[in-house]
Amino acid sequence: MYDPGKPTDKEYEKQKLIAAFQMTYWGAPFIYYGDEVGMWGGDDPHDRKPMVWDELDYADETIDETSGFGTGYGSYGVSQNKDLLSWYKKVISFRNQSNALRLGKQRFLYISDSTKTFAFERTYNKEKMICAFNLDDYDQNFTIQMDESKIFFTELICSEEGSAAITGNGVELPINIPANSVRIYKIKTISK
Repeated sequence: MYDPGKPTDKEYEKQKLIAAFQMTYWGAPFIYYGDEVGMWGGDDPHDRKPMVWDELDYADETIDETSGFGTGYGSYGVSQNKDLLSWYKKVISFRNQSNALRLGKQRFLYISDSTKTFAFERTYNKEKMICAFNLDDYDQNFTIQMDESKIFFTELICSEEGSAAITGNGVELPINIPANSVRIYKIKTISK
């Protein structure tokens, strides 16, 4: 049954993953007004709210038996979710600064149904980005096999930097990703 109440913190964290996927995957991302500040709503009239502006104060939204829903009852404070807005700005800036994320080809590098993890690369000319997602409730580790002989990487979410060199048939990029999170790597090839 649909719950029209305000999303939980865990649901907002899932929304962050969705936003990151929209900004890194193929195609044109679409954000419906208010998504970026955590607005919510179900059927009419709850889906036709005016935008929540930071400089205004709002009455609590109350959902009760007269609202037409059978769940989600409560009184919910209405304000911008600053953490979510900051996240949207961050992942949008990654896309805006990367030809690979806006225009590049895409190729899946890793998929695991059992650990709910996947990774894909976006490439445009010599720019390469690797986007890794963990949809599981547990931290996950895996490696991405690459053709290059040596790379440097910058992980954009947590600003981690590192390098990887050839082992066997190519470079193995270790992906260590916390539960329910994303990692976006900007790859710089040193030699082939």
